[in-house]
Amino acid sequence: MHFMDALQYPMQDKGWLGKLAILVVLLFIPIFGWFVIGGYELRLIQRIYRREPGLPEWDDWGGDLSRGFMAFVGGLIYSIPNIIIACCNAGLGQSDSGGAAALSCLLNFVSLGYSLLITPLVFSAIAHYAATEDFSAFTNISARIQDATSNLNNTLMLYVDLIIFYIIAWIIIAIGILLCCIPGLLAIAASSLAVYYIIAQWGIQIGAAGGAGPQYMGPPPQQGFSF
Repeated sequence: MHFMDALQYPMQDKGWLGKLAILVVLLFIPIFGWFVIGGYELRLIQRIYRREPGLPEWDDWGGDLSRGFMAFVGGLIYSIPNIIIACCNAGLGQSDSGGAAALSCLLNFVSLGYSLLITPLVFSAIAHYAATEDFSAFTNISARIQDATSNLNNTLMLYVDLIIFYIIAWIIIAIGILLCCIPGLLAIAASSLAVYYIIAQWGIQIGAAGGAGPQYMGPPPQQGFSF
């Protein structure tokens, strides 16, 4: 189980505070900032694949923007059913009938179920794209299904990891926001990076990391907690 390593990973860098602060600023810059963050997180996966300690430097803004945009477009492929459901719900919301409300509720459950089912596929696509930067990582859906179904024990443990991770992360974020807004924002940034640590470990398990091998490699060597 990788959730504890994931929670600790963002702080295992000598300059973690400054790097998280930059991520927080980018969170408030729509589109551009979000794409840059996405590309930066893909480089984080690449570092883990190469067994390099610490977080990436913020030194490839153009590359991060491009990678983040491509990952966003790739993610849309898996979001099409949920987009269709959202459009249907928008139309049903114009009706006051009980039938429309019931159908909307049913569609919400379908959307939730679909989101849960595709999580390993999306993680696999991101893991492969980080390794190759080849957009076919997103479009080769049959291969992503194979990633998720070839070892169901790993897939089950991924769900367990994510459930425990999100429970702990939400508690930390809530406490941070209640105490002071800034710690809460830093916790959100750290949690975002931690999710990509879990994706990287998933990528190693399914063989997306190439030479890293299809087994858990453990967290990279720690650099300490100094600022």
